[in-house]
Amino acid sequence: MKTFPDTTLTIVAPAWAQAWLRQLAAPLTFRMTAPEEIGQQEPALLLFLVPTHAALFERQMREWTARWPACRFIGWTAAHRPDDSDIFRLINAGVQALLPETSDSEDLYRACRDVLQGDIHLNCHVTQAMLHFLRRQQILKTKSTDGLMSPRECRMVELRREGKTAEEIADRLCLSRKTVDKLFCELYRKTGTRNFFELLKTYEQRTYQPWAGPGSTEPFPATNSLR
Repeated sequence: MKTFPDTTLTIVAPAWAQAWLRQLAAPLTFRMTAPEEIGQQEPALLLFLVPTHAALFERQMREWTARWPACRFIGWTAAHRPDDSDIFRLINAGVQALLPETSDSEDLYRACRDVLQGDIHLNCHVTQAMLHFLRRQQILKTKSTDGLMSPRECRMVELRREGKTAEEIADRLCLSRKTVDKLFCELYRKTGTRNFFELLKTYEQRTYQPWAGPGSTEPFPATNSLR
């Protein structure tokens, strides 16, 4: 893992999240601080836990961007899974990268690299929100695969419904546990659900006909389109 010379990542997190974030940021040069101990010195790069309420993070970002105009901000969304509108509000408030709870050290490195270059880090959180917006506005007039589940995704839902753990699902499908977690995260995003119970309800209410991919002559089932 590469590091960034002369750049220290400042991590602002409550006590319950600090051990996990220390492991996540281990390959980088970082300092950990609690929200109430952040101090006045301007950090170059700041990773923070995104609050669950929009008003809280907007007020927090207004305070930080006014205090540290040159700082780059990365949000960690472990406390909740933000919806599309929250993602846009975060970006408009000054956040340049959003990392889900399933992120690893390589994901954090790529986010740091992008924001230090002045770019927005385009991971699945941000790109899916952008695609959804473009489709709703009919700016992007392509057929959407939103709500269409692949055979592997369907099997994952069925195994979880049977009571299998993430480790058991990973073993059955020859995947890593981290990959299973990431795939479920993407499934929640794709189907517009917030947890497995909502995902299962969506799955059972629809007759899924998985999309065969580019070039397929199969129609897109209208019942599967979550626009």
